[in-house]
Amino acid sequence: MILPGDIFLKKEDLTDESLKRWFFAPAFILVFLNLFVHFFIGFTQPLETSFESDIKILNKNSNLSVMNQMHIQAQDPLLKDSVAQKIEQDPFLFIKDRQFWTRAQSLEFSGDQVQVAQNKEILLRLKKVFKSSTQEIYGLSHESKSMMNWVTYQFTHASLFHLFSNIIFLLLITAVLQNFVSAGWILSVYILGGLASGFAYLLFCDNMSLPLIGASGSVSALMAFLCVIKAEHNIKWSFFVSPLPLGHGVIYLPAYLLFPIFLLTDFTNVLIDTQGVTQSVAHSAHVGGALCGFSLGLLYRALSSVQEEVLS
Repeated sequence: MILPGDIFLKKEDLTDESLKRWFFAPAFILVFLNLFVHFFIGFTQPLETSFESDIKILNKNSNLSVMNQMHIQAQDPLLKDSVAQKIEQDPFLFIKDRQFWTRAQSLEFSGDQVQVAQNKEILLRLKKVFKSSTQEIYGLSHESKSMMNWVTYQFTHASLFHLFSNIIFLLLITAVLQNFVSAGWILSVYILGGLASGFAYLLFCDNMSLPLIGASGSVSALMAFLCVIKAEHNIKWSFFVSPLPLGHGVIYLPAYLLFPIFLLTDFTNVLIDTQGVTQSVAHSAHVGGALCGFSLGLLYRALSSVQEEVLS
């Protein structure tokens, strides 16, 4: 495993002055905002109705198999084969397909009609549960794209795992960036990258796709920005192979490695797969954020060159 930045804390770094400096650092501000929004929503949002009982019904008998057949039958002819392949990998793919929840109510399906009717009721309950969910209220979609949604989606996460996985990379990247650029640049890249990732998601997804939430698009923008402004320089990378003394530590590697290691996968997925409700990861949003970060990085380098010429 290799991560950008230095994840190994040292005692000599934990001074009062360094802690005070970190408290006002952009890395801390962005992490705090993500944590605050997540837990604020958790305390103020009513608890969502559990969907577990319906999942048990599907697992208990052949209803899940019938549900998946219904899911395939509801697709356009050109998409049936690709959806069937995805269902083999994820039997609960229907939970992510918002369009299927609605279309299923007006379609006639082959198979056990008793189970078909039960599954239609389950889809209605799923739609009702999701209507009052955090993702529906604070996320960004074709149906929910007010000014509030464009901002709140960037700081809202589906789970603690989703939150902390984004926070780790956010902390690592901004901790490196704040050594080279001002807080204004970092915060601008985060917000503008979030707006660009939202725009890319809406461009690729259909009208019934699940709302977009999470800071990953903004993190992709910060990665791309660092990749451009420090392209010819080495930065600290933390590696962890084993807990043995020589199995982990910090090495210096080029910043441009951020692209092949972390960003290239998103660009590849956008080219080979359709973006939308069947995607657990919104690759199009990552690409939109990354392109914004690349552009802002080029702008930063151009402005820096002009400033150097004026000073010289």
